[in-house]
Amino acid sequence: MGHMQRWELGGPEYPHVKETAAQTYAVDDLVYFDSNGTIAICTVDGGTPTLLNVVVAGHPSKAATGVTGGSVVLLPIKSSDLFIGNVHHETVGSAITALTDQGDVRSICRSATVPTGAPAGTTWRVSKDAVPEGAADANGHVTIVGFPLRTRIGGVLAAIGDTYGLVLFKFNDWSMASDGNPNARVLQLSS
Repeated sequence: MGHMQRWELGGPEYPHVKETAAQTYAVDDLVYFDSNGTIAICTVDGGTPTLLNVVVAGHPSKAATGVTGGSVVLLPIKSSDLFIGNVHHETVGSAITALTDQGDVRSICRSATVPTGAPAGTTWRVSKDAVPEGAADANGHVTIVGFPLRTRIGGVLAAIGDTYGLVLFKFNDWSMASDGNPNARVLQLSS
């Protein structure tokens, strides 16, 4: 599986937004509106794992042009959209899907390298490394809502218990701090 896939439940495309300078994002990468009001690939915090640290706007439906001000067709992410993606953990033995994952709130992580045994091209993944709700309120919170049907994805039979297995998830509109304050927006274009 390459990037995360989503099943959109409807909504507009934003066809007239502009690209930030020197972008290299791919189709279905996660992007956001930066401080200039232009589209850039989402950034991460540099930790281990590298967790998403900006408020997500959506997915581009075409790759970056690399030209400042280039036209971007943006598909906004809504909390009603359903995604399928791989789980991740820095310890391979813990990067395994389990029935108990359902209902878990997790963060999205990104890595420039694919860990040994992980499917190629899985840049954005659901992190099982850290519990996201805390004093820092990391962005990119998602809730695991289930698992794909036991089917072949890219020629591989998907099953619960797989290392770097697949989960179904939705982005949350807001994250909540450990003190109970709902003070971090997760989606830029959420209602």
